[in-house]
Amino acid sequence: MRGPCNQIRPILRLADASEPPARGRVIGVVGGSGGAGASTLAAGLALAAAGRDPTWLVDLDPLGGGADAGLGAELTAGARWSDLETLTGRLSPHALRSALPQVEGVAVVAAGGDTTSELNPEAVRAVVSAAGRGRGLTVLDLGRSPTAARDVAIGAVDELLLVVPAELRAMIAGRRVVESLGQTAPTPRVVVRAVPGALPSEEVAHGLGLPLAGELPDEETVRAVTQRGEPTALLRNTELAALCETILLAPMAIGLAA
Repeated sequence: MRGPCNQIRPILRLADASEPPARGRVIGVVGGSGGAGASTLAAGLALAAAGRDPTWLVDLDPLGGGADAGLGAELTAGARWSDLETLTGRLSPHALRSALPQVEGVAVVAAGGDTTSELNPEAVRAVVSAAGRGRGLTVLDLGRSPTAARDVAIGAVDELLLVVPAELRAMIAGRRVVESLGQTAPTPRVVVRAVPGALPSEEVAHGLGLPLAGELPDEETVRAVTQRGEPTALLRNTELAALCETILLAPMAIGLAA
């Protein structure tokens, strides 16, 4: 069982004036349809970057299974959204990171479990802002439902990735998800997930009118290790690992949008 986090609130309210300002990179990942693989990609990106920089995985889907469970850390001690929901204002990135469960160098802010209602937008603002100031990479698993909390999170992202299975119905659903992101959101790039009898990835991206970021293969190994919650094996000789490296490295060559 996870230990109680009764001391989390006073600790996280500590001022972080002594911490040097730094702006990390924030990537948002959203599924274009149910079961698209957005959570798998978000976890993969965070794990792939963890060996180089401080990395955060922020789960913003309270009706999902929880990012901690997906990484096999559902029983690991540390704060979840239910412990953070009343937080507001400027938080210390160092204190926040210290309070969270960590998996293979990734600090995880997990929804799901005992969090079943919409997240508090102000708590989301405070947590995402602190993670973004914590240097390194922050990956936001945005969830598909349009909520005030998701809108707040989208306002903090540098890049958006839309994961869409390579089929017609998923493309139609993906268009609706893009429309729900709002006009102020960065233009998403499409990650096309392979399915049996799949449409060509370029055709999916063209149909959505969005740039193609890459292809998410349907790998039995990835499905198996996700089911078992084995994060160390998620990127071990998998095509997912190559895709994550491509996504993480490509923007470094072209620069992030201001």
